[in-house]
Amino acid sequence: MKVQLLLYFVFLTILFSTGNANKNPYAGGVSIQLTNACDGTIWPGVRTKTGHIVTPTGFKLEPEEIYNLEVPDSWSGTIWARTGCSGNPNSGNSYYKLDLRYGFNMGVSLTPLDSNCRKIPCIKDITLQCPNGLALYSKDAIKVACKSACYTSGEPKDCCTGYYASPEKCNLNEYTSLVETTCPAAVSSAFDQTHFSCSGGTSFME
Repeated sequence: MKVQLLLYFVFLTILFSTGNANKNPYAGGVSIQLTNACDGTIWPGVRTKTGHIVTPTGFKLEPEEIYNLEVPDSWSGTIWARTGCSGNPNSGNSYYKLDLRYGFNMGVSLTPLDSNCRKIPCIKDITLQCPNGLALYSKDAIKVACKSACYTSGEPKDCCTGYYASPEKCNLNEYTSLVETTCPAAVSSAFDQTHFSCSGGTSFME
């Protein structure tokens, strides 16, 4: 199973565990427990990359509310959270990464409960170090989040598309340099292949 954790201006706690055949509609499936650890309401989104398209693709979570998302063992996709709204199935491994390609708003770490697996730490809040042109501000003019250069400009040079769509031409920019310096184990750009794997059935805490 492959799960991509996409941090998008919100804090979300996720626990991965082996699914129970009596509860999970998918044989040998996995249950992903999402807990809203924020002070306000969030709206998690789910996007399937490969495998059976799981539903719902979006739902509401109040503070401290928990939702168990059931997915097939062969599922690969992205889970992210929104605010302000009105793999390899035969390997027996779970593949995981901390994806900061689109933005950042607070320190976080992804910790496998199996001590033999690699922890991905990014506990330093880099929001205050965010370049002014990439920062999101509160109504009090305080930096509250940092957008990536690609998300901000959409330019091929920042997004590593078009002429820049290769590892050789996809150069660091002010956002990716900041992420790589402070959170080197996290994914920061389109051609950043940083990811880790753990034996099947391993649980994770974020």
